[in-house]
Amino acid sequence: MQFRVRLLLLVTAFFAELTLFFLLLNRNPVVMANGDGAIVLFVIVTLAYAVAAFGLIGKTPDHYWFYAIFLWAMMLRKIYMLATPYSIRSYDWAGHVQYIRHMAEHWSIPAANSGWEMYQPPLYYMLAAPWLLLGNIFLSAEHAISFAQHFSLLLSMAVAALGIAIGRMMFRDNRLFALLFAVLIAVFPGIVFFSSRLSNDVLLQALSFLFVFFLLRYWEEGKRIDAAGMIFSFAFGLLTKSSMLLFLPVLCGAVMLQRRLPPRERLIIFLSGAGAILLLTGWFFWLRLVTEQQDVIWVSNEIRLNHFLKVTRHWTDFLIFNPARVVEFVHNGTWAKTPFRQYFWEFFYRSAFTGEFRFGFRMHWIIQFLYVIGLPSIPIFLYGLITDIRKNFHAALPHVLMLGCLLAGLIAYAWITPYAPNQDFRFISPVIIPFGYFLLRGIDRLPWAKSLAIGWLGVFLGWCLIFVLHLVV
Repeated sequence: MQFRVRLLLLVTAFFAELTLFFLLLNRNPVVMANGDGAIVLFVIVTLAYAVAAFGLIGKTPDHYWFYAIFLWAMMLRKIYMLATPYSIRSYDWAGHVQYIRHMAEHWSIPAANSGWEMYQPPLYYMLAAPWLLLGNIFLSAEHAISFAQHFSLLLSMAVAALGIAIGRMMFRDNRLFALLFAVLIAVFPGIVFFSSRLSNDVLLQALSFLFVFFLLRYWEEGKRIDAAGMIFSFAFGLLTKSSMLLFLPVLCGAVMLQRRLPPRERLIIFLSGAGAILLLTGWFFWLRLVTEQQDVIWVSNEIRLNHFLKVTRHWTDFLIFNPARVVEFVHNGTWAKTPFRQYFWEFFYRSAFTGEFRFGFRMHWIIQFLYVIGLPSIPIFLYGLITDIRKNFHAALPHVLMLGCLLAGLIAYAWITPYAPNQDFRFISPVIIPFGYFLLRGIDRLPWAKSLAIGWLGVFLGWCLIFVLHLVV
């Protein structure tokens, strides 16, 4: 019976995806020009991830809803990717494509100053290059690079699966909240957008979610295998993008503050972890700092950003948040010298839903309503953060560390390099995990109107889904 129900879910989702795929053929010129190859991969990816989901989500009837959410999260990401060329709603895509092409042609790490994104660590580009080579088989030479979008799609699906697993760990005693968290990861625009991008941000997001998965397991059980998972996720994240450094205090804090292990064992894990990270990543920093004698290896293209992107920075910019202005001006003005683009929290809030992109007049009211309906999440989140720290500090500590380190890192980055794009949600997209945790904790602890808040969250998540679908259908 269990197998039949799962098979029914799989078949239903697959045929829905296939129908929408053909409806989208005229939206993406790459898919339109290479329909046969895209269909073949479409079928392979669907079946492969469905098989993986059987083992990942579980086998009891209690897990059917989680499995259904995962299937529909897969579908949403595939629809979005098929309808969205890699140059749409993407950042610095030309520089990333150049790096992927270099890796596919030469299989060597380029000099840091040889291109816009060439200073980046190489792991993402090493993994994306084979997809370009496969693209030469399935697609025309002109569109071969688009095949690498399927790698982004797979990583985005992995994020959806990890989000479900993380939600179930965070809310073991509340199945409804675990489901709501899973839906949040499945439909939130700032997460779904990664599924079509050619960027090391996509792999970093997946590794960050994997890091959090092992972090929460380690915090609960104190097992060495989970500590090793954290350490290796962090190391591979560093070989993907330097933003992973924001998780270093989280890693150190989790290892040293785990109460289930004696101090001596914690110290051993800490020292062995430091050695493993050094062995896995030290060669890259030696290459850049010593062999190439680079002065800056973290974000070296900042010195080449256009001066029109620069904002006048004042400490009050990090304190101001005007909801009316957020709703009135729905797009982040990164290039236009608007009177509001320097306000960090307003820019960050918009970017979580719409990035730095413009969507045209027809989407204006949809975005406005999305902003309006999302605003109640802020006070509920803050309420959940404060009450959970007061009443359940030890359980909340990993989320507090993540939230503090990610936000502090982005604020410091925006202060040191005062350019409008440096306030974007995409740099710290895993912050959605502690945000969702405290948001749901806040709803759970509301002294009144708990049911009303759950209803609001359902409407908000539904509107996120409508917004994403409206972009592609």
